[in-house]
Amino acid sequence: MATINCSICNAEENVPFTPKAGSVVLCKSCFKTHKKAKAGPKKHIPRTQHGTRVSLFIDCSDCGKPSELDYVPRGASLKDVFCAECAARRFGDKSQWAEVIRAKEAETRTEWAFNCHVCGREDYLKFAPDPARTYECNRCYSDQVEPSKERLQNKAPVEKNVFIRKRTDN
Repeated sequence: MATINCSICNAEENVPFTPKAGSVVLCKSCFKTHKKAKAGPKKHIPRTQHGTRVSLFIDCSDCGKPSELDYVPRGASLKDVFCAECAARRFGDKSQWAEVIRAKEAETRTEWAFNCHVCGREDYLKFAPDPARTYECNRCYSDQVEPSKERLQNKAPVEKNVFIRKRTDN
């Protein structure tokens, strides 16, 4: 234990370390007061721990609706924060906020629509389609692998997986 004189109130106190020469050293009560003044009023600000996502619940200062942010805004008080929609409207469609909205929508999506390149019919994928690839609907894909019984009706087999429609005399 070392004895110090507080740099603020000049009180004498024992501390569990040896201070460096010329450094500012505070007594316990001045340290607590200085720490509270430096930190400012307590706010409920979430932290990222163990790689988890941040969730900050706010009331939008523009539209007033409650919203959830995936980040802690820097340089703005919690009274001056916007929901993602108001921020995108205010800062433009190419802003970071608009990208956040698109990313959230993509995260919640479970199916993506596409048009079959064989028959042109709309179908859905469980993943985002690659624009460089062509996709077939379930019906066209299944018929290439193994035709359904309904599709084979009135057709004669020519060879494996090749069928010709039979004539019906009416």
